[in-house]
Amino acid sequence: MPSAEAPGPTEELDNNARLPRPGAHPPEPLQRIVAPGAWSVFAVSWHPQGRQIAVATEGSRVRVYDLSGEEVRERLAIKAAGLSGLVHGVAFSPDGARLATASHDKVARVWDVASGRKLLEVCHDRAVWAVAFSGDGTRLATGSQDKRARVWDAASGERLLEVGHDDAVRAVAFSSDGTLLATGSRYRSARVWHAASGERLLEVPHDGAVWAVAFSPRGLRLATGGEDSLARIWDAGGVLKFRHDGAVRAVAFSPDGTLLATGCEDKRARVWDAASGERLLEVRHDRAVWTVAFSPDGTRLATDSLDRSVQIWPLAADSVI
Repeated sequence: MPSAEAPGPTEELDNNARLPRPGAHPPEPLQRIVAPGAWSVFAVSWHPQGRQIAVATEGSRVRVYDLSGEEVRERLAIKAAGLSGLVHGVAFSPDGARLATASHDKVARVWDVASGRKLLEVCHDRAVWAVAFSGDGTRLATGSQDKRARVWDAASGERLLEVGHDDAVRAVAFSSDGTLLATGSRYRSARVWHAASGERLLEVPHDGAVWAVAFSPRGLRLATGGEDSLARIWDAGGVLKFRHDGAVRAVAFSPDGTLLATGCEDKRARVWDAASGERLLEVRHDRAVWTVAFSPDGTRLATDSLDRSVQIWPLAADSVI
């Protein structure tokens, strides 16, 4: 973020979601993954090369799927001793060699992707809801029900930083250069911290829990999603609002920063113009959408849902409505 001050009283753009153009239809998914059994899907993460995707589900399982062929193939399944309870978050390291998981059993873990071997465990006092690697892969951020976010050395597990909220920390994100840490809390706010010193630089409000945070690629804008049915983009010039029909559970910027994707409890994922607030695309699941993630090249969008599915959507120009 360019300033430590909250956005001032400049013009606030308040977008009411626009309907698609007459005759326009959303695209069909390119690929679909269905979780085994009756397990809901809670999180996904793209491999940096874009050919694999990690999927976290109920039943304490994390699976890595190969998307490079016409058929989706399971490449790795992790259910190790001690990995109990729901897996709430998953994140590949920037080099794709490691995979971090956030679990309801109070532990975040780092795994070797090639072998499935556990490399590291770090702990909180209550459930861990979110996990994220820094851009250089040397640090790991976690957010927990214990009202704390922590930053760890991703190799040794040494705790480097702890910051707090007044309620559970449900989302964490580093800026691309690793200097800033964003956290979202059930207590109606997101905060931006100096990732080394822990100094609080910014706090932005919602009218309910904040479920999701994301920095733009250059780190100059912050997206938040909340229980108040709004996604917001904050920058030094003000705030841009994106209205939904339910709690916003996920936000993500495209790799070039021009698009914002949101996932909502109204069973829909949407793609918006991040500058104007225009809605460009809407796709649907059968239940709440929990995660949205752009592929590393920006040509696909992954969405996951409590309907047990992950769907991969094309983002070519002719598929945007």
